Amino acid sequence: MQSGRLFDLGNVRVIGMSDKDVQKLFKIRKESDTIIYAWPQDIIDNTIKAYSTSATSATGYGALGAPSGRYFAPANGPDCIETISNTYGDCGVRTLVVTGPLILNLDMSVRKTVKIAGRANYQFILDVFNVLNRVNFVPTVGIGGTQLSNYQAGLPGSDRTMQIGTRFTW
Repeated sequence: MQSGRLFDLGNVRVIGMSDKDVQKLFKIRKESDTIIYAWPQDIIDNTIKAYSTSATSATGYGALGAPSGRYFAPANGPDCIETISNTYGDCGVRTLVVTGPLILNLDMSVRKTVKIAGRANYQFILDVFNVLNRVNFVPTVGIGGTQLSNYQAGLPGSDRTMQIGTRFTW
């Protein structure tokens, strides 16, 4: 059982919310059986708008328009330009770490040892990982991007798996 993985959202500007609000809002939200998000829809929509920029428009934003309300904005903006090449400069929060949702896996191991003769043993081993078959969603790391799919959560290695082994010792 783990309280959740730590995720660094990167060097962003937090608009319309505090860092504490960001932690409270970082929750798994199921849209359908195949689409899972880690943020409320209004934050995703406005963050996509904030990252959709255009040098030729009057507002500086793309066809979706300017963001409003609460969202994440790129560290670079009209009021501040990042000057450090590794993108961790002076404009954004440099690093914003939040704790992800609870991770719970129950693993089980069964072993049967059979004495053969003297010190010789034969052992049968059955390991079952994620016995309860609980789904553990992992949110995307970082913030940014202009596509809705950039904000979806994934399912790395959360299915139930088993392995069988044998061991002979003498």
